[in-house]
Amino acid sequence: MEEKDKKENERWASLQMNMDLLFAKVESIDKTPHQLVVQMELTALAVNESNQDQQVLAKKVETTGNEKMAGASDPGGARVTGWDLLLEAGS
Repeated sequence: MEEKDKKENERWASLQMNMDLLFAKVESIDKTPHQLVVQMELTALAVNESNQDQQVLAKKVETTGNEKMAGASDPGGARVTGWDLLLEAGS
C-alpha cells in the first residue's frame, strides 16, 4: 500500500511541476505582445523625432540657399552646391 501511495504522490508532484511549467510558458507568451507594443511606441517616437530633425535641417538648408542665392549677384562667382548648403546649415 505504501508503494502505491508513493507512486501516486510522485505522479501528483510530476503533474504539479508540469502545470507550473505550462503556466510559466503561458505567462511568457502573454508578455511578448506587450513588449512588442512598447517597442513599437518607442520606435514611433524615434521616427517622429527624426522627421522633426529632418524638417529643421531642410528649413536651414532652404534659408541658407536663399541667402546664398541673394548674395550671388556676381555671375562669375563661386558655384553653390547642395553639399555647401548642407554643411553650412549644419553648423
